[in-house]
Amino acid sequence: MAEREAIRQELPQASLLLCLFHVLRAMSREVTTAKMALSEAQRTTALSCLQQIAYALSSEEYDRQYECLKASMPASVVRYFDANWHPCHREWVLCWQRENVSFGERTNNRLESVNRRLKAVVRSGSSLPQFFKDLTAAIGCMRHEREQALLTATDKVCVRQYAADSVQAQFSSALTPYATSLVLQQLQLAEANQQQLPSAVTHCLLRLLCRDSWPALSSYARTPQESR
Repeated sequence: MAEREAIRQELPQASLLLCLFHVLRAMSREVTTAKMALSEAQRTTALSCLQQIAYALSSEEYDRQYECLKASMPASVVRYFDANWHPCHREWVLCWQRENVSFGERTNNRLESVNRRLKAVVRSGSSLPQFFKDLTAAIGCMRHEREQALLTATDKVCVRQYAADSVQAQFSSALTPYATSLVLQQLQLAEANQQQLPSAVTHCLLRLLCRDSWPALSSYARTPQESR
């Protein structure tokens, strides 16, 4: 908490987010039959309710799930939630997390993985020259692994599924296969004039195009390059 408060003071424009994975794990660790005098069935129901709150897709859904929690859960669970999680709900509930560009990341597991690798190489109590030597070696190793992964990915032969002058081909050449699949899904929805948006959360997190962008953007993509 001291570190988070320091960040708030020194970087007031920064958006502080809590790792959703660790939030749910902490809830599971604290909401137990022993600590809160719950039956196993009550514990299962409480954790399910807390998970629904965590993945709320709108503020209205959060309020609805929160009221359901207060109305149906034991007082010990409600007190725990009100004391620890409700005051900071904008930092971990999905509908508020997706307001920030996180490129789909909702956990700090990648950072923890890097930290574990550094701790395995950099020994505690080593001299300053040895520390920098070990740190440089660890960073160099991780950089080589990343470059190898990049080469492996770029060496793959791309199978072109669309006509060379099509809108789909232009976005396929500019985006990763995963991002392309999401954007083209929105193109299909725009063409079908469907009202349901199946991947709204992912598109907000990745700042990809939704179906509302396609009428203007499709026209732009079909315009010859020299006339733009």
